[in-house]
Amino acid sequence: SPTTPPPTTSPTTAPPTTSPSKRPTRSPSTRPTKAPSDLPTTRPTFSQDTPVVEKEVTVEYTTVVTKATVQSTLTLDNIGEVPDEGDLRDAFLDALTKTLKQTIENTLAGNQSLEGVRIISIGGTPVGRRRLLDVLLGRLLEGGDGDILWESVVAENTTVVTVKDSDGEVVEVTVDGVEASVSAGNSDVVSTVASSEAISSGIAQKVSQAMVTATTSNDGSSGNAFMETFQLKTEEVADSQSDDVKALLTTLVNSVAVESVETDPEQEVVTTQESTTTTSTETVVQPVVTTVKVEGSITFSNTAISATQTAEFVIQAELALKNNVCPAADAYSCKARVLSVNGQSVTSRLRRHSRSLQESLVLQYEMELEAICSSADCSDAQTVGNALYALVTGTLRTAIEDGSIVASLRAVSTDFATLLASATATGVFTDLVVPVLTVLSNWYPNWRDGTNNCLNDGNAPTYMKIFGTYFENSLDACCDRFFSWDTIECKGDSASIPSGFYPNWAGTKTK
Repeated sequence: SPTTPPPTTSPTTAPPTTSPSKRPTRSPSTRPTKAPSDLPTTRPTFSQDTPVVEKEVTVEYTTVVTKATVQSTLTLDNIGEVPDEGDLRDAFLDALTKTLKQTIENTLAGNQSLEGVRIISIGGTPVGRRRLLDVLLGRLLEGGDGDILWESVVAENTTVVTVKDSDGEVVEVTVDGVEASVSAGNSDVVSTVASSEAISSGIAQKVSQAMVTATTSNDGSSGNAFMETFQLKTEEVADSQSDDVKALLTTLVNSVAVESVETDPEQEVVTTQESTTTTSTETVVQPVVTTVKVEGSITFSNTAISATQTAEFVIQAELALKNNVCPAADAYSCKARVLSVNGQSVTSRLRRHSRSLQESLVLQYEMELEAICSSADCSDAQTVGNALYALVTGTLRTAIEDGSIVASLRAVSTDFATLLASATATGVFTDLVVPVLTVLSNWYPNWRDGTNNCLNDGNAPTYMKIFGTYFENSLDACCDRFFSWDTIECKGDSASIPSGFYPNWAGTKTK
């Protein structure tokens, strides 16, 4: 893998500035600063005797900034009787806003930042309508309850590194340092692996989970992390108030309770996204490899996954496949991709309008691995491919049968542990493996010393490089074009031996 570090100059394009009209004037002091990282170096090393090729590749470092505005509802009750004074109202909203902000910030990842929190309305009355809000807040403070509509704006930085060969074909993609799978011929890699819809959906789930966790008591008492933070923020706000307001505010918050919290997973999350890209040219050294594809299906039974959770389940299933298979395979590269769920392609938008539980999920998947060949022409491709196929299917079959795949999914979160508490898995594998030879150079006819074979070692004669018409993208294509009279010898172990009748010119019968 390339070891040259990415450009040191940071992208100069500023992230989008769209945000709610009402937001805190003080921006968070810590914004995501994650810069593009070096290309992954987790691939296995290879010996000095291994045939290799060198090739210049184009490396694109893209930083994507996604901002999502998520609306949520908080219902408070058990509030004692206090007057609806303007100063008390403002202090109450200030303390509540700071509590919501702290609750969200506590759960954000290193590449995420909270841009702002804004309370929109109480009981349907916008906070900007002061007189009506005073009346409503007065009723709320007399012991009633009310729905508080609020929104948060969260920004997430995603770093995408795309490696392309001289033909512009994508060789490798990583997202925040983790290798990602993309379909062949995909011309919009960044939008695929850093989808604004997927990122905003993840942010909405994080906001929802943050509120549920903070407002849930761990010991069965009425106390919880949200109310503890609310009381602390109230003390901060009360310090700048008059003694009367301070006393009323303290009494108010000490008696309040959270009745419910809700973040609608089906809401249309307002999203803005902007990206900046820097490009460099690097030289990579790669062994000659053959690509092996393993396809099959896994059926998960006794699940309780809703349609709205399927997209996240697909992501975690791909990780489970990689984590259970790739370390044992010891291949040069190893990828896993879910192709469909219950017959619906994952490249299309998975159905999210239904919240009904799915008791069974059938995942069609594809694993793509690169095995290192022992010769420059990779004549042992079939042997290497078959051995790797047997190792992968054996490892995967064991992981399915002993429950390792399901256990990996349960470990993702407490939600998945509950949803998959009774789940089991069974697998079906394809019977054939057809290695596809893939290297970073082209195949050319080797006419030296009277041999009838094709090479891809990067040492083509100068005249071939000048004219450029002697190269093919695969061993099969090169042999079929230049050695059609003896493709068996040219292709070596990867050749398919023909069978059938042939003319017997020494006799009168066909054999």
